[in-house]
Amino acid sequence: MPPAPRTLALSLARLLPIAFAALSTAAAQEARPRVRAIVLHRAAVFDSAETRFWPWRVANAIHAETRPGVIRRELLLGVGDPWDPSLVAESERNLRALRIFRDVRIDEQFTDSGVVLHVRTADAWTTTAGGSVATSGTESIVDLSLQEGNLFGTRTVAVLAYRNDPDRSSIALAFDTPRAIGDVVGLGASIVNRSDGRGRTASLRLPFLSLSARTGAALNFSAFEGRVLQFANGAVVDSLWREASYLRLEGAMALAASPRGYVRLGVLAQVRRDDMVPLADRTTL
Repeated sequence: MPPAPRTLALSLARLLPIAFAALSTAAAQEARPRVRAIVLHRAAVFDSAETRFWPWRVANAIHAETRPGVIRRELLLGVGDPWDPSLVAESERNLRALRIFRDVRIDEQFTDSGVVLHVRTADAWTTTAGGSVATSGTESIVDLSLQEGNLFGTRTVAVLAYRNDPDRSSIALAFDTPRAIGDVVGLGASIVNRSDGRGRTASLRLPFLSLSARTGAALNFSAFEGRVLQFANGAVVDSLWREASYLRLEGAMALAASPRGYVRLGVLAQVRRDDMVPLADRTTL
């Protein structure tokens, strides 16, 4: 039976605004100028005025300048895309979030043939070294560390650390790079070798690369085996042997996402093992 004229009119009245809004959005995107070119302007850690002092010239010479690909992969606009000021602002935030630049700015140059984006970055000094020595009576604690936050200009974080205290000595090595696989998947790992044990971690991450991204996930693994000291009145009274590990998988999906914000729903699953026995019985684990 065909719908009554009044019902048909009401249905059309509801559908017309939706269709008009969709057409208006498409027309607005079509009317926007397109990105004609993206030009990178990379600056060293210290500018020409600062490099009059020779130590800063040496620092510029030994610092690996951030690679162009590291900058371009954080941009949410490509050549040929419609210009969108919200995506330009988010691209700036992405670059600042890397924490390897002392200044970030994206300037827009409008031309008859489209928009030219000038991406201006100035590297920050990303190498830090630390050390400390503390003594109390005949005992001492020594801490040494070296960290590079932009290894070879790739935004890879690398850490080397050493510690020696009255209970144990340890050497730690770690790295983390946010876009190791296909410029999308992040990878990290660490190893800690102690005089009385060892620890290991690894992570694989698919992050939300923008506010509009729909999915994100991470897989994390951690394992430790070593001696655990028990104290009473400030003195070691016993030692236990601990073996612990976990594997954790987490993922999330955006129920709604746009450059203005998002609503995400996530799940987490974890498998964990944690055993502890007297040190003399550690072979039973």
